[in-house]
Parts: sequence; C-alpha cells; structure tokens
Amino acid sequence: MTNHLTYWFPAKRYGWGWGLPSVWQGWVVMGIFPFWLVFYRWGIRQDYGMKTLYPAYTRYAEALSQRPSVVAALQAEGISLWE
Repeated sequence: MTNHLTYWFPAKRYGWGWGLPSVWQGWVVMGIFPFWLVFYRWGIRQDYGMKTLYPAYTRYAEALSQRPSVVAALQAEGISLWE
C-alpha cells in the first residue's frame, strides 16, 4: 500500500497563497465557503448566541471575513456580518 499524499490546493509558483483546487475535494471546500458565512450570519440575526455556543465557528467566520474578496463582497452589498 502506498502512502500517496495529494494536496487539495497546490502552492502558487509566484506570489503568496494557493492556486485553484487540484482535486474534487478542494472544489467542494471552495463551494461551501460562502454558505458557512451565510449560515453564521443567519444564526446571529436569529439570536442563537453564535459567539458563545459556537466559538470555533465564530473564529472561523472572523478569519474568513478578513479575506479581501469577502470584505469587498460585504462592502459592495452593504452587509455587516456581525449584526
């Protein structure tokens, strides 16, 4: 049995960060990213206590909300993730 490690996101040749997904699992993760923020915001607006009940989810939402693409999208739509 071979121990073959497959990276979902290959490193870029130039610059910082990662390239497009190289396997189907990476494409699934990229498709789920926006929905995680939508569900988190929905929980905030429904007063589910997301920050206290789901601290790991909150940390993830905070990290994801600092990505330049997410910041630009939220600003363009006039949406606040925390209200």
